[in-house]
Amino acid sequence: MGLVIVGSPKAKSTLCVRKWLVQQPPTRYPWFTDMSVNAPNPDPGDHLGSGRLQLVRELGRGGRGVVWLAHDQQLNEHVAIKLLPPELVADPIALEDLRRETQKNRALSHPNIVRIHDLIQPEDEQPFISLEYIHGHDLSTIRAQRPSRLLTWTEIEPWILQLCDALSTAHSEQIVHRDLKPNNLMIDDRRRLKLADFGIAATMADALNRVTIKPDGSGTLMYMSPQQMDGEPPRATDDIYALGATLFELLAGQPPFHSGDIASQVRHTQPPSPTSRLTELNLQNEIPTHIEQLILACLAKDPVQRPQSASDIAQWIQTGNHTIPENNTASDIDTPLRKLRASLRRRCSDKTLRWWDKLPAPTRSLYTAALIALAWIPVEMLLSTLVHSGNPFGTLQGAALFRPF
Repeated sequence: MGLVIVGSPKAKSTLCVRKWLVQQPPTRYPWFTDMSVNAPNPDPGDHLGSGRLQLVRELGRGGRGVVWLAHDQQLNEHVAIKLLPPELVADPIALEDLRRETQKNRALSHPNIVRIHDLIQPEDEQPFISLEYIHGHDLSTIRAQRPSRLLTWTEIEPWILQLCDALSTAHSEQIVHRDLKPNNLMIDDRRRLKLADFGIAATMADALNRVTIKPDGSGTLMYMSPQQMDGEPPRATDDIYALGATLFELLAGQPPFHSGDIASQVRHTQPPSPTSRLTELNLQNEIPTHIEQLILACLAKDPVQRPQSASDIAQWIQTGNHTIPENNTASDIDTPLRKLRASLRRRCSDKTLRWWDKLPAPTRSLYTAALIALAWIPVEMLLSTLVHSGNPFGTLQGAALFRPF
């Protein structure tokens, strides 16, 4: 029986024990089985689903499971099946979360969304998810095949509009993808975009983060919004941030943040423009001005600063015009203050920024007022000294409020 970590005050010590057990010879502790190294390894021709599905070939493999092409002998058609990781199968809570997410996403019916059939758990077999099979390649693979490793806006524009239509449908059903990236954007043999892994990959990652030694999520940090990274409830603006990061990579060759402490950069560092990234990489690609503006708007740290819906993005793409949310309109003083805040954040350490961001909003406002006062007092004293013949409090004494003193 695999050792399952569900999270507790002793989680760290338990993980250390498990890691130590994994490193021991198997004959020393025969009662311990590490599920991560004893995963079933099926072969082409094997049958699953009580004999209904025959495996044809492996399509992909990763920390979140193995994907196979299978032939459904009852319907006489090809399907894709995702064999679940043993660590997830051994955790009933994680399996139930995935089952619930699968049932919710089965309701999504859209020509640009890969259809999820079901989570199947036959007796004495490894559970798997049955999916619509797409004959084609993902955008990450297509980009890698280009000499410049770049895609042009003219080529991807119709696909992005199809993606916006798919996201609008999903978001209207209160379903957020949470793992939007080039690898999950498939282009089929009819040149249609298909959005894959809707809700499934992120749910599996959450479960694996809890039950394994090594969290499975570092690969998607480059596309995660600051709010998703902080564990806030899913919302449409998380997918919009990921869409911006995806567009940035397809057109400029790399995601906005791709090396170093990505999590800290996503939270605190303003992204470069796609054009500046192209210059940095000594590459050339024509990106329309309104598309570059759209990408940077999607990558805003504050979700209110992003386009609020996928349909807004489609309108921005098609017309070049966009509507700034009413509570987003900057006043004459708001813009310099925002620039000052951004400048201060660049100069503060990550530890200081993390402490600041964890403070409640009223406390941050109080501290901000106190800091402004502390900065204003010496400046006022200096000016008073110069204007009032050496009296550092001359201005205050001349004010009506202080005349009685």
